[in-house]
Amino acid sequence: MSIRCLNCMKEYEESLKACPDCGFVPGTPPKEIYHLHPGVVLAKRYVIGTVVAYGGFGILYRAWDEKLQVMVAVKEYFPSSYVNRNPGEKDIFIYTSKKKSEFEAGLQTFLEEAKNTAKFSSHPNIVNVYDYFQENQTAYMVMEYMSGITLKEYVKKKGGKIGWEQAVDIITKICDDLQVVHENGILHRDISPDNIMMCGDGTIKLFDFGAAKFSNEEKEMTREIILKIGFAPPEQYRLRSRQGPWTDVYALGATLYRCITGVLPDESVNRQEALRVSKTDTLRPAKELAPEIPDYLNAAVSRAMAVQPELRFKDVLQLKEALLNKKTYADVEMELKKRKRRTRIGVAALTICLAAASVVCYGYYRTRRQETTLQGAGVVMWVPVDAGEEEDKEQMMETMLEEFREDYPDVTLDLVFIPREDYAVRLNQADESGGEFPTLYETGGEEEYSGTFPESRQADLSDVLKLVNTADYYCLEPEQLGGDVIRRLPLGMHLPAVYGNEVLMDSGQEPEEKNDRESFFSGTSPFWIGDSRDYSQVQEALTGVYRMMPVEQEPLTGGYDCMWSVDSRAARLDQAAAKRILYYFLGETAQDVLHLQYDNSLPLNRSEFAAYIEVNQEFSFLKEQLDSGILVVFPEESEYRKNLDQAYQSVVEDEKAVLKLTNWRNGGGS
Repeated sequence: MSIRCLNCMKEYEESLKACPDCGFVPGTPPKEIYHLHPGVVLAKRYVIGTVVAYGGFGILYRAWDEKLQVMVAVKEYFPSSYVNRNPGEKDIFIYTSKKKSEFEAGLQTFLEEAKNTAKFSSHPNIVNVYDYFQENQTAYMVMEYMSGITLKEYVKKKGGKIGWEQAVDIITKICDDLQVVHENGILHRDISPDNIMMCGDGTIKLFDFGAAKFSNEEKEMTREIILKIGFAPPEQYRLRSRQGPWTDVYALGATLYRCITGVLPDESVNRQEALRVSKTDTLRPAKELAPEIPDYLNAAVSRAMAVQPELRFKDVLQLKEALLNKKTYADVEMELKKRKRRTRIGVAALTICLAAASVVCYGYYRTRRQETTLQGAGVVMWVPVDAGEEEDKEQMMETMLEEFREDYPDVTLDLVFIPREDYAVRLNQADESGGEFPTLYETGGEEEYSGTFPESRQADLSDVLKLVNTADYYCLEPEQLGGDVIRRLPLGMHLPAVYGNEVLMDSGQEPEEKNDRESFFSGTSPFWIGDSRDYSQVQEALTGVYRMMPVEQEPLTGGYDCMWSVDSRAARLDQAAAKRILYYFLGETAQDVLHLQYDNSLPLNRSEFAAYIEVNQEFSFLKEQLDSGILVVFPEESEYRKNLDQAYQSVVEDEKAVLKLTNWRNGGGS
């Protein structure tokens, strides 16, 4: 008798203990306790399988359509900050009545996305939505199961960019998709390489209509601010703005720019501000970064990405004509030159008046302004980056710095990204040679770098802690960081965890004598003691069979992450600006970006740590440990690893401790 695998959806003989194609073992519980268990049936038709992906607002499952006898993808509306479900149950529940209105609003948006996408299911280049319905106190969307990779992943595999001919072919196909969408009065509003799928059969699919809204060209409309940095035009940053097909045109131009240049476009509002202040666009021309592209394509990209909506192509048909060189359009610079000629006299006169006024006031206000706005300060930040992560790291840092830039516009801030393997060497060379040394630089997790850092260049950062309420943070008391003089300030932390292989633990597999990472990943050891930094790798390597458990250790040892230092030899005003940046980096906004959006480590900020646990509930025991008042110490990395090995040995040598680990499930024990 044959059964269907709930992971790859292929049939195999029931007598086998695991699927011969993918290795999935029947009865394997889901990755998260709040996920639907494989085998659950929705709408009396869709048999739920394993989880493809999940985030803060939804869960995507593989599923089998019993009626059509095909594999499908089922998206469940599951905003984890509002709702949860008991293990093994189907119905979800809302945490508090206060969250009900937010949940209901999101539910309607989810159903609207399904309806919007379903309208175009007959179009070959838009993801098919077969069905949508409400069940289990939430809602579901049934879509075609797309095998392939996103355009973002494809470009990354190709070395960061692709040939302009291929990029144009992809974008013109999406133009055809959007022409149909726009004719129905709908804007996508979230086009980027993330939302374009390169399918295995060669087709290009546009998906994720979660930000889609009906357009209205006659008047301004109030909309939610939903955007993707680098790909959204300025009008999407305002609640009330006139949006139309030209809004999606900008995103298409930015996507094409990213594909052919390998560079993430500067944020549109930054470009807008630069044009307002200096009349200079900060976006480098595509041809400057990719000299091989033809002039007409350079002009088309420039016109599509015009900051001013009136200078852009009015619709995707015009954009497609320009990309295929069927009609010639002047680039934005030429159009702006015409406008500048008409207003040159007026602008010049105004500039002279403003300059004169500035000279009169400058001397009077200079000292006071420096004190309150850090005017004249300059900060050079050196940021280490891993190969292939340059774009994401740059976007992360720019997002973290947004509030600081807004509050201190007079501070000159220069970000320099350096390969991680060269980072410590470059710092020491700059120190020894007397060359330019960064004002603000990362010194965290020294085990990740080749070499050490010049301690003589690390200023005292104890005054940064005076700006924050340390009671709002975990492990940020001065005595934990070095006492009266603090040279390195952390933005995150990592804590120990036991990772278990459920299959081996349930079978009674004896643990290895040593706390060996390789033995655990190779499947010969049932558990291993690592820390929160290892979560992603364990999750990927042991999908569906791993288990997380607390380390019973007193005192609990951990480590600091993302540590930064300020150059002690920098000018006083520059040091003050660098320290103020660190203060902003400890704030909720930057902590959210660093840890929740980009998952670098665990937040120090208590409220952000709570939000992190809501999203990553497997770490809930860490919050329990921290909130219980348990002492946490942060030794050097070598001593920290030694402590983890000792904790492992104490478990291995105690049969009761091994039994306790084996029986420990989902936050409880026996």
